[in-house]
Amino acid sequence: MKEVPQIYFENKIKTGFEILKLAQLFKRATPTDHLPFQAHRLNFFAILYIKSSNSKVKGEHFIDFENHPFTNQNLIFVNNDQIHAFKKCISNYKGYLIIFTDDFIRSLNSEAINQVYNYHLYNPVVTIPKEIQNEIGNLVSQLWKEYNGTDIENEKQILRSYLNILLYKILPLRKSKNKIESNLYYNEFLQFQQLLKQHLLQERSVQFYANEFLISTKKLNTICHTIVNKSAKAYITSLLILEIKRQLANTTKTIKEICYNTGFDEPTNFVKFFKKNTNQAPLEFRNGLKS
Repeated sequence: MKEVPQIYFENKIKTGFEILKLAQLFKRATPTDHLPFQAHRLNFFAILYIKSSNSKVKGEHFIDFENHPFTNQNLIFVNNDQIHAFKKCISNYKGYLIIFTDDFIRSLNSEAINQVYNYHLYNPVVTIPKEIQNEIGNLVSQLWKEYNGTDIENEKQILRSYLNILLYKILPLRKSKNKIESNLYYNEFLQFQQLLKQHLLQERSVQFYANEFLISTKKLNTICHTIVNKSAKAYITSLLILEIKRQLANTTKTIKEICYNTGFDEPTNFVKFFKKNTNQAPLEFRNGLKS
């Protein structure tokens, strides 16, 4: 199996931001570090704005080992660190790819980033309501216009401002139908997610995270059941399995190396854990990925 490459932001002139028309994306020279139609792991944020299609071919985008359908007037979000791949069907669609780094936007807007890109809570594909389709389209067009301007000195701040507005316009679309955002435990769950980002590869004990929160394991379970309908242990396990899959796909590390890198004491327990939760051995999963 070929290693799934890690892709870094490389635009040296306009640091931290790039916008491309989809037609332009696939007509330019093939990148030397990856193929767009094969799985690759991002080190930046991406928004696919799917405006329209010239055929009836159904759209699909590959994100973290799942295919997600899309159609006209859809937005697709890919978080930094996620694995994704374009499908050939994208050539039937008109739209834009917007990419930007954490450093480009985080200092201005951490709230919208944390919520818009919370793929554990929201589907990566969002349908733009008819009443704001023109508004979203105009914002994307403004980003395109500014990006292709010549005033590089002021351009970064203007791009950052337009992107910030776009994220806040998108934010209400990302909110769940069951209104979990208004739940008493929502903010606590977001804090739990932040702790998991810091400690997941070293700690998977519910007790550890409860101690960090200064709450009981019962309270932590209540928070998780309320927001994601899983126990704290089940939620931690789901994140760990996803990260193991990413490392199996994204690195050439041995099973033993990934075992130790994800907090297991010895490979036998690692293999048992993965097989119990996926019905596949780690090597079987790796070999089953498309080259």
